[in-house]
Amino acid sequence: VGESNSYRSLLKIHELIRRERIMDAARSMLRKGVIGNMLIFKVNKQAAYQGRLSFVETDSESPMGAITFIIETDNPYEVIDWLAPKTSMGKPLWEREMPKD
Repeated sequence: VGESNSYRSLLKIHELIRRERIMDAARSMLRKGVIGNMLIFKVNKQAAYQGRLSFVETDSESPMGAITFIIETDNPYEVIDWLAPKTSMGKPLWEREMPKD
């Protein structure tokens, strides 16, 4: 279990979403994970160990189990807009600054 009080801990996720060009898929998965003031999502543990990012919906989709992120925030959609902005023809429509801690 890891814990952080800073959005800086999500910079690697931010970078991987762009490097792997998965903004639309990431945005869709992240939006599904909004519950009140929380953003919950899971990534494949094997992919993460390889430096890749693969979102999963259940732990069973990852043979080693999934890595679960639980982000408590006043505005989960602000975090999503920063991590995975809307795109047009594969290009982000905007780039937001990292939310304030």
